[in-house]
Order: sequence, then C-alpha cells, then structure tokens
Amino acid sequence: MRGSGTIADRRAILAGAGSLLVGSLWVTPALGQAARLQDRFGIIYFFAQSCGACKQQGPILRQLSAQTGFQVMAVSEDGGPSEDFPQYRVDSGQRLRMGIQSNATPTLALFDTQTRQAVEISNGVMLADEILRRIGLVARKLERSGG
Repeated sequence: MRGSGTIADRRAILAGAGSLLVGSLWVTPALGQAARLQDRFGIIYFFAQSCGACKQQGPILRQLSAQTGFQVMAVSEDGGPSEDFPQYRVDSGQRLRMGIQSNATPTLALFDTQTRQAVEISNGVMLADEILRRIGLVARKLERSGG
C-alpha cells in the first residue's frame, strides 16, 4: 500500500538503493554523480513566460540546481520573465548558435564549459531524476569524445 511503512522502513529501502541521508535530503547515486559533474557542466533552460509546461519545469529545475550546484542559464524565448530564474536572458540567437534544433519550450541543454559545446537533453516537462540521468549520459559521452 502506497505511503505505508515507517520512516525507518523507507530509509532502509533508500539506503539499500545506494542513497545516503545528508541532513534532511536523500542523496541518490544520480545526485551524487551530478555533484561531481556540476564543476564542468551547466544547464541551459529555454522557456517562455506564456508556456504552461515551463511553469511546471521551472520549480523542478530551480530545486535541482539548489540541490546539486548546477548553474542554470535561463533563456526566455518570448521575452517574458521567469518566476524561478529572475536573472534570465532574452534569446537573441543563442539557441541557434548553440545548434539546438528544437523550438519547443521548455527545452534543456547541457553546456560543457571545457569544449563550449551544448547538447540538447530534453523537451517538455521532465522530473529531476530523469534530468540527472540524461545529464550523466550526455556528460559521459562528451567526456569520452575528448572533451
């Protein structure tokens, strides 16, 4: 039954999956890996103020950034602000220069500060664990390709 079991039972399950309790935050293996990658990689978040899905993605991405230390550069496609990223930029051709083909919002791209390459990792709303999984896959690929 969902939600059943004691807190100790849930902690045992999470610990068995390789997670650690740090303060009040469960750190999963994916989150631990992300913490190592955040020194080299950043996330570019293409959004539109008028986009309903972006209103869902923004808080997820803000929390993920706070938990992992990943820097997020928010880029507004329609010039409107972001409640979650007040230091946003308005797209003045960044998306095209980075080679991001999709015009969908929200779109996330992983930016490699060593190679100055951006790789699209998602379109549409994505939960934090899936974002971290994709970051890990793309980062490994970029690192293996000589970056």
